[in-house]
Amino acid sequence: MIIRMRAWLNALHAIEHERNTMIPVPASEATRIVEASQSGAAVLMSWVGQDDKDQVDIYEDDIITVQLPMGGFWGNTRKEKIGVVEYGGDQCGFIVRWNYGKNQHHIRLDCDICFDAKVLGNKHQHPHLMDMLSD
Repeated sequence: MIIRMRAWLNALHAIEHERNTMIPVPASEATRIVEASQSGAAVLMSWVGQDDKDQVDIYEDDIITVQLPMGGFWGNTRKEKIGVVEYGGDQCGFIVRWNYGKNQHHIRLDCDICFDAKVLGNKHQHPHLMDMLSD
């Protein structure tokens, strides 16, 4: 897997970009952006290694829709959830987390889930989407 990162720049710092912008992290800028993230001037987000159904890269902190299998005849009944992509340390990988429901509040982000997922935005550029997280 190729390691790709992007950064949300939330303060002015040594990198010559505007505040509150999302940028890809090229190898030539990696050291400066990591230093900026350690000082709180930027937030680094890892690419999860998958694309959504529209071939849009999925990163940490993205807000996505997922189609969860809910059983039914031949397992074809699905329920849509809106959640945020996070790294789940206890899952040893990326998960999609939504507001707590009766039985479940996250699912592991694997290729089957990504196949039907759609990126709506991310929590830094579109904080209003956090209000849409499914119950």
